[in-house]
Amino acid sequence: MLAKSSLSAGEQKLRKGPSAQGEYGVCMSDDRSIDRWLFKEYFLIPQAERPMVGSNEWFRWLEEFQRRHAVDGSRLTQPLAKRACQVLWNSR
Repeated sequence: MLAKSSLSAGEQKLRKGPSAQGEYGVCMSDDRSIDRWLFKEYFLIPQAERPMVGSNEWFRWLEEFQRRHAVDGSRLTQPLAKRACQVLWNSR
């Protein structure tokens, strides 16, 4: 008897790729993973201290962020600065 998949049709349409164990399976988009980290870390900064987009402080923060999340960031489909702008300012 075949075991039924517990994934919905929408979940099965997600990008397929190697899992952490090297086997192929359904995995979450790398962009979505980095989006969550961008959102969480940026909004941990007190509002008065958050860097303005395009400022030197902004790019320093992005460089530090990229060092902390090198693996996730290396798989992005667009530059980190562009992705950060989309995630952080489309979420308001």
